[in-house]
Amino acid sequence: LRSWHRETVPRWGRRGFLSSIGEKLRDRFSSTPFASLVKREYAIGPGPKLPHELQDRVKRRYIQLQRIEHRWKKLVQGFLSPPQGEFDTTKVPDLWDCVYYDLVHHRNDVPPAALNVLEEMSCYLIPLQNWTSPSEFGIDKEDKIRIGVETSWRLLQKLMNDSEFMLDEITDSGQP
Repeated sequence: LRSWHRETVPRWGRRGFLSSIGEKLRDRFSSTPFASLVKREYAIGPGPKLPHELQDRVKRRYIQLQRIEHRWKKLVQGFLSPPQGEFDTTKVPDLWDCVYYDLVHHRNDVPPAALNVLEEMSCYLIPLQNWTSPSEFGIDKEDKIRIGVETSWRLLQKLMNDSEFMLDEITDSGQP
């Protein structure tokens, strides 16, 4: 699906519409405390996990902020590819989801400077989201059907395998 999307939906170069918005975001983003997110020197892993037994509110908030930072590092590094000067349009829905989620759920947790960046990013991402989302699962009717069949076939195949496994378990145990 991702390779199809990259072939079908054009990835804009330095002179395209997406590039100009990306450069504005990069310029605005580089002047904030979160400029280190743009650097590619960080290893991306699963991030810190929030332990259940951790009851200290300050530590929980710190770990939550670390998880937010890790999520944004991963997204920004996936969206920006500075050597080629291109932006990955398949990451626009993920960026929009992250911005929207953080504005709704983490408004009190993130610093005011980051909140301003999120609000400004939402202004840029709304038109991009409206542009990329309709073509995310195909542009014409045949593409949408092909992608839908491929996706639903995998789900149907898993359901059939699970059902056959459960039927085999029932017959092996001797129960009806």
